[in-house]
Amino acid sequence: TRTPCSPTPRQVSRPARSSCLERGVAAMAWVTPGLRPETKNQSHKAREAGFGIASRAAPMPEYNAMYDVHLRQLWMNPAIKKSLQSAGFVDETGRAVDVDAHRRKLYVIEQELA
Repeated sequence: TRTPCSPTPRQVSRPARSSCLERGVAAMAWVTPGLRPETKNQSHKAREAGFGIASRAAPMPEYNAMYDVHLRQLWMNPAIKKSLQSAGFVDETGRAVDVDAHRRKLYVIEQELA
């Protein structure tokens, strides 16, 4: 029987891998294509087996463009400042508003009034 990746009789001249990729079926999904073959040298295998990464995943630092010193000139532009005030990102004094905290505060007020 033929597997989905086995070549058809007319495709024998082409590699089976390309015919599988044309069909959208990965022949060996666990192998990344284009990598070098596994080494046969025992000392290289021992070096690869001893390789380890001790790094840990770290959270990305939060970025807030309103507090970016390099964008300060943009936020000082009167047209931009007016649009930010109308959208609720900046208060009347020109200071940045924490939108999430403001929304939570409005939600609590709305729940108390309801």
